[in-house]
Amino acid sequence: MTAIPYAEQFERLKPALPGAAGLREQAFARYAAHGFPGVKREAWRHTKLTPISSADLEPADASDVSPADIAAHLIPDALTLVFVNGRMDAALSNVEQAPKGVTIESLADVLARGDDLSPWLTQAAGDSPDDALVSLNTALMNDGAVIRVADGVQVEAPIHLLFFAKRGGMNQVRNVIVAGKGASVTVAEGYFGTRDVYWNNVVNQFFVAEGASVEHARQQSEGLAAYHIGSSRVRLAADARFNSVAIMLGGVVARNEVQVTIAGERAQCHLAGVSLGRSRQLHDSVTVLDHAVPNSISDQMFKAVLDDQSHAVYQGKVIVRQDAQKTDARQANHNILLARSAEASSKPELEIFADDVKCAHGATVGELDKDMLFYMQARGLEPKAARALLVEGFVLEVLERIVSPEIRDMFRTDIGGWLRGRPLS
Repeated sequence: MTAIPYAEQFERLKPALPGAAGLREQAFARYAAHGFPGVKREAWRHTKLTPISSADLEPADASDVSPADIAAHLIPDALTLVFVNGRMDAALSNVEQAPKGVTIESLADVLARGDDLSPWLTQAAGDSPDDALVSLNTALMNDGAVIRVADGVQVEAPIHLLFFAKRGGMNQVRNVIVAGKGASVTVAEGYFGTRDVYWNNVVNQFFVAEGASVEHARQQSEGLAAYHIGSSRVRLAADARFNSVAIMLGGVVARNEVQVTIAGERAQCHLAGVSLGRSRQLHDSVTVLDHAVPNSISDQMFKAVLDDQSHAVYQGKVIVRQDAQKTDARQANHNILLARSAEASSKPELEIFADDVKCAHGATVGELDKDMLFYMQARGLEPKAARALLVEGFVLEVLERIVSPEIRDMFRTDIGGWLRGRPLS
């Protein structure tokens, strides 16, 4: 794949893209220098992007959805910003009820009125070939959310970013979340769509200031023809806390990458995820935890349940810099195969340059406990119900990390639907 088709798209689209012209030009030059990452790149070894790069994916046209289309995906009492084909739909959103000290806006509106977001946007535009799709997103981003929480503000209701894709195409989404000193906020992302072929290329940026706390939940339940590449960049100041839980059920190729820089002492980062795969789905979870200062904590727990010929990948790297003494870092990856034709790949890594640290990692791949299945069926449960109960118990450890009961219930419903064989949208 050459950069020519996207170069043509960029030249054609850029007069209509909101703001940040110089930033976009620089970002596209970085993308053009590298193109789509190939499987020879270690970070992309399992995620073949050829189906995306060779597909004829023009930016998705504007479309409409009705309140009934999204009703089942809403979080009760949340402040909701709805996007259809990558563009905010004000009529379906309710963020005008945001409390004092909180702004929730469309990225397109913020850039169009001339706000300078470059101090934030440039922090997710690395020169590495592995970041080429982040650069492409920076060049072509058309909308997303900008959430700013003032110092000391505690946001009670979850903020829900709901993305619905319809009729195919490509969506380049950028979300920027800034939590001021001592603030706290819960941000949920939900991705859904029709059965069309489309590509969501999403970049999130979280800036968590000193003493602030961000709860993050990510739900990817798109159709089995969808492609989804999600990249989150997180920066934590001293005493900050970031807790993120992601579930992946949908997409034919889906990737959730989280890179965290722990830049302040006593900061904590907790990452968790569940992948449920069937058919020929590929779900790729990639994390990089960079402990740059002393006295910080990170903890990771990723699980996958795989049926048919699906494939789940976990690549988790923890870096402990030379000055990052007293780091406490743990990572775990556990997988259950429901079919012998399913596959799980696990690669936990530690790069430690300090000598006074506590770091551990572990990975397992197995099947459901046959003795437990026999025990449950001997007491009257149908095989399918017994299997579903064991799977629910397996993923429960991850769901319990979600603080919001409304979001936890929504995730549990989604997982329950998968276990009952409910078709994805």
